[in-house]
Amino acid sequence: EVPMTLEAFLGTEIYANFTPMWLGSLAETLRENEGLYIVADIKDDLIPALEKIAAACPDLKNRFVVQIYDGSQYDDVRELGFEYVIYTLYRLDWAGKTDWRALGAFAEKHPLIGFTFSYELCEVEGYVDGMLKSCVPLYIHTVNGDEEQRKYFDMGISGIYTDDVK
Repeated sequence: EVPMTLEAFLGTEIYANFTPMWLGSLAETLRENEGLYIVADIKDDLIPALEKIAAACPDLKNRFVVQIYDGSQYDDVRELGFEYVIYTLYRLDWAGKTDWRALGAFAEKHPLIGFTFSYELCEVEGYVDGMLKSCVPLYIHTVNGDEEQRKYFDMGISGIYTDDVK
């Protein structure tokens, strides 16, 4: 019930493999690794969090890929100077996430580097073909196993979120 101190957080062991980072160490890592990009999957208080990132490391805004959860967040994200935006659809209601025409129209006016959605939507008749008309890369989650992944790549999916990294 009490927020963890930064010192306690940085000393936390995460699955025995991962090193906790704070924004300062993340910025340092980005500066040391020119080809590294971070997907900012910030589920709550997106804009205040991005304001902190922009203030702390304005030179690195182009190394963050920001996920938005509804179209109303797009302009605020871009106004803060983040140019790489993925529109993730899981928080939309069924009608919103399956309306590929409306999503395509949004993408025509708002440059995106991708749409991301659950693999189950690939089973909705005409959905993937409709989404491909937007000419925006499509990413799905979460798919494990080579055979299943190949099936989605064959449909035209650009990338897959997986727990099975090799």
